[in-house]
Amino acid sequence: MSKVIFIFLDGVGLGEDSPDNPFVTSNLGILSKLCGKQLIKGIEVKETNLYITGVDACCGVEGLPQSATGQTALFTGINASKSIGCHVSAYPTKPLRKIIKEHSIFKQLSDLGMTSTFANAYGTQYHDLIKSKSRRHSASTLCVMAGGIKFRIENDLLKENAVFWDISHEVSKESFGSNYSYREPVIAGNIIASISETHDFVMYETFLPDLVGHGKRTTLKAKRLIEEILAPFLDGIINHISIDTTLVICSDHGNIEDISTKRHTRNPVPLIAYGKGSKKFHNAKSIVDVTPCIIDVLRDGYL
Repeated sequence: MSKVIFIFLDGVGLGEDSPDNPFVTSNLGILSKLCGKQLIKGIEVKETNLYITGVDACCGVEGLPQSATGQTALFTGINASKSIGCHVSAYPTKPLRKIIKEHSIFKQLSDLGMTSTFANAYGTQYHDLIKSKSRRHSASTLCVMAGGIKFRIENDLLKENAVFWDISHEVSKESFGSNYSYREPVIAGNIIASISETHDFVMYETFLPDLVGHGKRTTLKAKRLIEEILAPFLDGIINHISIDTTLVICSDHGNIEDISTKRHTRNPVPLIAYGKGSKKFHNAKSIVDVTPCIIDVLRDGYL
């Protein structure tokens, strides 16, 4: 039985070989060793258990790709931007919510009789903020709800059965005053791998790259995120997944790969598939293709 872990990295594109691109000089740990190339525009790695390429995030629509439409496309397999004729930022609008409700990857897998889960932990105040209309559901949360998936909460986080959005808790503690203890990124990766042992499909999201891209951008800050947070986190997953598990990594739009601007970019985004199911992604051209490819891995195995 094949399994898939899907890691969604918000705001990561494939940029130019330029001083403004922190991926040019950054080490992504095991992934850098496996591919032997920089994670920049034009990368193409096709090996037995590893596939890395760039896929389109613009989806045939003018303007800069945005989070709501990009994530809807990524998590459903439906070209959300083209469906509504534009890119939508931040939170899904009513038409996008309809797409998610009908085509969420969690719903599709549930309809196929497969088990899936969202590895992110939700803070104790999250649902109170939703009820008070101080916060809205993101595309990922709406996808979880559409699939009837149980949310992981703070208790799961404390029991090392969930991972918070910022991986190590460092950002949430400094910026938002959370009381979560520091967690080594590699341990967070181990937890994701452990969760996959009891589910066919596990999804986890972090919007740290987009946060850095929109904030006070410096090469040093971006490089630290890549090498000290993302690299050990992904190493922690790769070192602990089973031989039947395929790790998939993708994004919704570019941002952090160009620190010269706070805006999103039209760059392709990386699609990384590591494991025996990686060959299922060889024909993927855009973020719309990611969900169908994941479902193919889980439904058809490695045939």
